[in-house]
Amino acid sequence: ALRNRVPILKALLKLLPNEELIGDACEVGAGTGALLEVLAPGFPGIQWLPTEYVPQDPVEVENQWAAHGKIGRRLGSELETLDAHLQPFANVLPSVAVDLLDENWFEAVGSLDLLVCCNVLHVSPWACSEALFEG
Repeated sequence: ALRNRVPILKALLKLLPNEELIGDACEVGAGTGALLEVLAPGFPGIQWLPTEYVPQDPVEVENQWAAHGKIGRRLGSELETLDAHLQPFANVLPSVAVDLLDENWFEAVGSLDLLVCCNVLHVSPWACSEALFEG
């Protein structure tokens, strides 16, 4: 996320160039919040909802990549880490847990104007890709 966040921001600014753009957006799989650190100030009129997969059984930091494709050091739980990193941004809501393999995952995010998913599908099972588009 650290390497691709500026190119993603630039691409989204081309697609959504209106600086006065308002609405509700969600980032699926926000990880440690690195992408939202640039999206939130880049789109100040959008209210962002960060989400992250939270495994039922905690995994040691050194095994997070192998078990769940997670990188980056967490300060506590996945959601505590997100909220701590994104607390300075007034247009970022408290994070919520989302499991794309839960058939009702979209209920956790509610009605949206924009959904961003940039750092998930390449490290998750194919079923997550299918569920994202079905939701």
